[in-house]
Amino acid sequence: MWTALGIDIISISRLQNLSPRAKAKNFSPRELEQCQIGTEQRQAERMAGKFAAKEAVLKVLQTGKSAGIKWHEVEVLNKANGAPQVFLSGKALEIAQIQKKEKILVSIAHEGGQAVAIAGTSA
Repeated sequence: MWTALGIDIISISRLQNLSPRAKAKNFSPRELEQCQIGTEQRQAERMAGKFAAKEAVLKVLQTGKSAGIKWHEVEVLNKANGAPQVFLSGKALEIAQIQKKEKILVSIAHEGGQAVAIAGTSA
């Protein structure tokens, strides 16, 4: 049974021309490394998917950015098989532990210039 769900959608074009400073603010070095593969379009799709996943995770935690969570505290990395996995740290992890939501699952899709992600926790 799902105990919390969050979903987010973002236009891929919003992530196509991010400055290096904006990339460093929103993504961890490991996330950026995973996004560097393929064409510029594919790189933007990966960044948009990861960003949408971060937003969806914040909705699962029911905090939004107002709780002082930094973007790097919600890290979305791909396993060897390509499946996304969420790693929390800092304030994000603290809130998740209080809410008993340490294990957050996420799924990401890209289509028609949009990236969408859903995140959830289960009992």
